Amino acid sequence: MIEHRGNFTKNELKFIEYLDKCFLDLFFAEGSVEKTEEYIRYDVCVGSPDNRGLLTLQFCVRDNEDLAAGFSNFVHISYIYVPHKYRKRGVATRIIYLMSYVATKEIGIDLYATCLTNDLWKERLISAGSVADDDGDIQIFYEPFLNHFQDKLKYPNYLK
Repeated sequence: MIEHRGNFTKNELKFIEYLDKCFLDLFFAEGSVEKTEEYIRYDVCVGSPDNRGLLTLQFCVRDNEDLAAGFSNFVHISYIYVPHKYRKRGVATRIIYLMSYVATKEIGIDLYATCLTNDLWKERLISAGSVADDDGDIQIFYEPFLNHFQDKLKYPNYLK
């Protein structure tokens, strides 16, 4: 079971609903999703009860657009940590795919990955049609991402 802590907006709840299904479908997950002032943070224990690892996902949803002030709607993924034994299973790829689906198809806002320190991940995202800006943020586009990784994603059943 994933415990929810905090007051989430309607758009934040859309991400949480899909992510909860993802974590429960990929592996029996226990933990929490908590909203702080700046971020939403998942801390989820995954794996068998005797050999658990902690998966962490941190992101923020900004959906108060004010174009006159220079602010547009977006979602930023700032941290994903997948336990070592799950790293070669495409868990991070599925999380990013799912978040790009929700951002693009359900809400209609842009999705970015920020603060990526893993150069291999940056290269993989760019090869999948993402675009890096001058600050190192990477904008992820749903359709190219899906086309690039569809053989690895195998259309998870938690999507409508």
